[in-house]
Amino acid sequence: MKSQQQEFALRVSVAAVRSALVALVLMQAARADEGEASAKELTTPTKTIDVGAGWVSRDSFKFGEYNGLENKGLYGIGNLDLRGGGAYDSNDATRWSLTGHNLGLDVRDGRIEYGRQGLFRLNLGYDELLRNQDNRYQTPLLGAGGNNLVFPANWRTPQYPSSATMTATNGFPAPSANVLGLGATSYSSPLVTNTV
Repeated sequence: MKSQQQEFALRVSVAAVRSALVALVLMQAARADEGEASAKELTTPTKTIDVGAGWVSRDSFKFGEYNGLENKGLYGIGNLDLRGGGAYDSNDATRWSLTGHNLGLDVRDGRIEYGRQGLFRLNLGYDELLRNQDNRYQTPLLGAGGNNLVFPANWRTPQYPSSATMTATNGFPAPSANVLGLGATSYSSPLVTNTV
């Protein structure tokens, strides 16, 4: 009886070892396929082109100050990354690439590269940095754009309570003793001088 149990245990252990060896061989084959795919991915560059559209819900100069999206409406989205050249296992060392980002916006950039590895490389690039400034500012001064700026006759100068002592400066009378406004002060301020 003991010999039959030992023989059965031996058969089970032999079957387990054989199964493990088969699994190991299958895993190695899968890894080899993975390795070839990984090597192919690393040596054959992928080419991508992204095209789409976006929408800005309202006008805002501040929102579009650096990205070119200051106006409400539809805008294009475009990116591309194209690469090529000789295969990794060939004698051709030529490489080229064409890339572009944000092609639908005012902050677009692009680059073209061409070269032969170890010999030369040519680069041509374009990069645009945008800074929009709001053109809707207005001034209360009369004579804007000229050399003589004056406030309108009905202009009232804001005045703020202050403990500063005011004195006459540059021939202008001192403002009220405890009021600091947009006027000439004892600090020789070149601010507005026609206080009300």
